[in-house]
Amino acid sequence: MKFDEALKRTKPLGRTQFIVTFFGCAVSVVSSWINLSNVFIAELSIYHCSASPWGSLSETIPLELGDNNETTYSHCEQFMIPQDQKNTSTEWETETCKNGWDYDTDLFGKSIVSEFDLVCDKSALPDLDQSLVVAGLGVGAIIAGPIADYWGRRPTFMTSLVIFNLIGLSISFSINYVMFAVLRFLLAVVHVGFWLPSVIVIFEYLTPKHRSNIGNWPPIFFTLGLIVLSAMAYFIRDWRWFHASLMVPTLVAVPFMWLFPESVRWLLSVQNYSKAEEVMQQVARRNKADDIPEKFFDDIKEQSIADNLKSETNSLGFLDLFKPPILTVTLVLGSMWFSFFLVYFGFALSTRSLAGDPYLNFFISSLFELPARIIPLWLLSRSGSVIPCSIAFALGSLMMVGMLILEAGTIGFTVCALFGRFFITFNFSPILLLTSDLFPTTIRNAGTGMVQLIGRFGSILSPFLLYLDERYPSLAFSFMAFVAGLTAFLTFLLPETLGTVQPTTREDLQELFRNRRIITFRNGCRLPRGTTKSRSNTSEVIAPSSISRDIATANENIDPEKLNNSDVSKQSAKLGTENYAFETTQL
Repeated sequence: MKFDEALKRTKPLGRTQFIVTFFGCAVSVVSSWINLSNVFIAELSIYHCSASPWGSLSETIPLELGDNNETTYSHCEQFMIPQDQKNTSTEWETETCKNGWDYDTDLFGKSIVSEFDLVCDKSALPDLDQSLVVAGLGVGAIIAGPIADYWGRRPTFMTSLVIFNLIGLSISFSINYVMFAVLRFLLAVVHVGFWLPSVIVIFEYLTPKHRSNIGNWPPIFFTLGLIVLSAMAYFIRDWRWFHASLMVPTLVAVPFMWLFPESVRWLLSVQNYSKAEEVMQQVARRNKADDIPEKFFDDIKEQSIADNLKSETNSLGFLDLFKPPILTVTLVLGSMWFSFFLVYFGFALSTRSLAGDPYLNFFISSLFELPARIIPLWLLSRSGSVIPCSIAFALGSLMMVGMLILEAGTIGFTVCALFGRFFITFNFSPILLLTSDLFPTTIRNAGTGMVQLIGRFGSILSPFLLYLDERYPSLAFSFMAFVAGLTAFLTFLLPETLGTVQPTTREDLQELFRNRRIITFRNGCRLPRGTTKSRSNTSEVIAPSSISRDIATANENIDPEKLNNSDVSKQSAKLGTENYAFETTQL
């Protein structure tokens, strides 16, 4: 039997599905901490040059105007005292701080900024840490995928989890910034090694009926992780202990990582049939399934599955991502992911500029993400992805313009920042859905990896734009607003995928572009994805020619070679689908 049929025989929502979903959600919590812990680890406290040994603070450190036109001691300069002028009233020149800095740690506690003196000529280094983490996530995505495909999901997950804990704990013992930055980069690389398999296995152990709902739980837990992160940072204000506490969930998970199952789909794809049968029997027993068959996969079906997967893999290559019409999908989705990561991290990292308590600001802005994660689950199944995505990008750009007009630290600025983050976070689900629905099956993994790699450049660029904003006011938000506004228009270059099936070949994608629709709404009864509301009491499947032929083969009396698309629609009515169209699934 096919794998989806085997899953149904073993209870599609049993203990195995609970275990893989639990691991996926827990890993998403840790992922949120790795992505945005820099906000608290590298927080900049109030500081000024330390007094020179020859005099007091007021005698050795000049005064300057602060951000709010308040007089403060200089951040980066001290008086320079020639040996022959120590006891004269001559107006002295200044030089860079020679005796270190004094930090006010009452609010933020100890950070890498105060411990490694990352100020003045080293003030770009805290933002560099954020960019190194994002770069590490990009490198990890390139490495982890092939390793998991070659070695297996389970060993990749387990090995990466152990190494992640070792590196994470080592960071708390960093003796200088270089050691800290290198280890943080490696931590991000290894993190993808257990994040990617945990997310993939969720979908690989779910039947098509449950993938759209349960598969979207990890992003919700990502946001919940951010809410918890703000509370942890509030109570733990020493960056070493704070970073060590980030490892607690993964340390607890190590004794239980043996429960993480290997992917049966992957075992079938590499033709390891005996192991696939063994794991499937374990799944059936763990789920306490009734009437467990003696053997799930017969040799003929196994060989057929493996041959089909192999032929699909070889039908399109990486270079096809840059050939029409896939090129349009690659460029537009790449720009959408770039804009999403650029603006999302711009909003997330700019919480330092909001009025009020920074911990409360981070908590509230993270809380704003929850409805933005949940609403798309309901909205996208009714209105499609293109229109909501374009509107959200436009509103996010508008909020950025508001932040340019309003003064930083005001209530209006804070409101714009919170709603801007809401609109940009909303876009994650429709962009991910369009990515899954537009790349042909045989090149979907490569295409998803490419556009997300392009997107990572946005998250690398974001902290540096915020750093340059101190020298060139309004540069960061102006650029982000422009990119988000431009992406709102570029989104219309893509076809709406609501009511369509996923393309299998380049020709299928061309068919989607030829029949491109901008606005699509479902009304009446709720239909499964891949179908549309019937017209004149007859279902019509909006499907490319090759997929229509596959649907036609569902009836033994239908010869797919003699049918065209309209014939398939007529045959669907004969099969008793007056109110519902076919629901297509993939292995």
